[in-house]
Amino acid sequence: PTRPRKKVGRKTFQVGGAGMSTAAQELSKLLFQKSAKIFGNYIGNNLRSGRRELRKKLYGPQLVDYYPLTVNQVIPGLLDEKQQYRLEKLNYLNSKGIYKTKKGQGKRTKK
Repeated sequence: PTRPRKKVGRKTFQVGGAGMSTAAQELSKLLFQKSAKIFGNYIGNNLRSGRRELRKKLYGPQLVDYYPLTVNQVIPGLLDEKQQYRLEKLNYLNSKGIYKTKKGQGKRTKK
């Protein structure tokens, strides 16, 4: 088990020394952890945590603003021309008996 190191500026200090008793080392370790919690430092122990990605600025709101609103989003229940045409075509084909088969019910399964 390695002792935690405290980084101050460019220098790294090792917490706890070889001449310290185990109680003093534990107290020093606890003090190091509490100070890291107070000052917002992260004790990583060189493990991957995804912390760098979480620090990045979110870009979801910019994507939402980029794409314009559709008619359905502005007035719920109102269909635009493409959706209206698609529904009319589906109704017409269904009335003639031509419709999309359910998944797994195509020609190959009827053999």
